[in-house]
Amino acid sequence: MNYLKYGSQEFICGFAHDITERKQMEKELINFREKMSRTERLSTLGTISATVAHEINQPLTVIRMLLQNTLEELKSCEISAAAMDYIKDSLAEVDRASLMLHRFRGYFHLPEMGKNDIIDLWKIPSRIVNLLMEPAHWAKLNLVLDDDVNDVMVRLNYAVDMEQIFFILIENAIQAAKGNSWHALTISGSVEKDKIELRFSDNCCGIKPENLDKIFDPFFTTKPRTQATGVGLCIVRRILEDVGGNIRVESQLGQGTTFFITLPVKLHGDI
Repeated sequence: MNYLKYGSQEFICGFAHDITERKQMEKELINFREKMSRTERLSTLGTISATVAHEINQPLTVIRMLLQNTLEELKSCEISAAAMDYIKDSLAEVDRASLMLHRFRGYFHLPEMGKNDIIDLWKIPSRIVNLLMEPAHWAKLNLVLDDDVNDVMVRLNYAVDMEQIFFILIENAIQAAKGNSWHALTISGSVEKDKIELRFSDNCCGIKPENLDKIFDPFFTTKPRTQATGVGLCIVRRILEDVGGNIRVESQLGQGTTFFITLPVKLHGDI
């Protein structure tokens, strides 16, 4: 705002900008982050429960087999009825513990609503790119969306899954850019027969060779624990595996990283 004086008269000169659209985008990004955060927390708890259940279930299985074998061996021996009852009760408790683990493992699974959603794939990245455009700009990362692949329908378990995949991979690139100099993330795709391959290719810092085999492990992260949970890529892999897809990565330290995602395409005539 400027103050102008002409003779004995004073004027105020200023410019007004309508920031309604920007505020709306900021609100939408906040709401989307909250939705992704809730989904990530559920997925994190699901990963923890599955890991704990798997680790405990193995020794329980061994204990069950040993007790069953012991029970068979003792049938031909003279042993008190009380001792036989103790073994049978132990087997029953092992079975009860296994059932509790099964329930615990399934407790944090995402709801089954929206199973086998048919999604127009290429409508999703444009929305996520628009949401993350400002954070990418501050990180000095250009987001390039190659829309050569249009009108491709994919089958997913949940409508939010594809949004989550794009959100996680784009945010990873934003964090890798660091804002020191300008970089780019190019999102492209190609269709071959009944599959589509998506490529998320950046020219940021790359991944250390010793970490390439770990990045999909649950809770592995190279970032400070206050900034990352280490479950993002693990969630992406789990989503893709559930629908018959997969993810792999190629990276060169100091040159960049490319994530390759393969998804089954819904062909004409599919139910």
